[in-house]
Amino acid sequence: MAGPSPAMARPEFCRQESAHMKKVVAFMGIALALAGCQREWIPPPPPASKAPVAASDSPMLKLAPSTLSVCQPGSVVTASWDASGVPGTTAVQLWVAGSTGEKLFAGGAAVGSAATGEWTTPGMRFLLKSADGSTVVAEATAGGPGC
Repeated sequence: MAGPSPAMARPEFCRQESAHMKKVVAFMGIALALAGCQREWIPPPPPASKAPVAASDSPMLKLAPSTLSVCQPGSVVTASWDASGVPGTTAVQLWVAGSTGEKLFAGGAAVGSAATGEWTTPGMRFLLKSADGSTVVAEATAGGPGC
C-alpha cells in the first residue's frame, strides 16, 4: 500500500491543531483571570515641589536681581557690596555657598561688585567675608522658586 491518502491524514492534523488551540485558549483564559486579580494600578504621586526661596540681603551685600524666575538654566546675578563701614576692612572675599559647599567667587576692595555667569539658582547663598576669609561680614540669598 502507498500510505494514507491526503484525505485520511487531514483529520489527524485537525486534531493536533484543535488541541493546540485549546491550549492557547486555556492559557489566555488563565492570563486574563490572573490579570483581573491584580489591584488597579495607581500612578505614584508627583514629587513634592520645593517651597519658594525668599530673597534676603543686607545693607552691605545686595544681589541684582534678588529674585530669580527660573531654576534651569541658571541666571546672571550681580553682587554688589560695601563693607567700608566695617572697621579695619580694606579688602573682602565673596564666596558662593551651594549644595557642594563654599567656593571663592570674587575678591577686591571693601566696595565693589561682580557678575556671575548663568549659574546662579534660587537658594544660592553669597557670603561676603573678611580678606582672610575667616569672618562673614554679610550674607545674601538669591530668591525664587524652589529648585
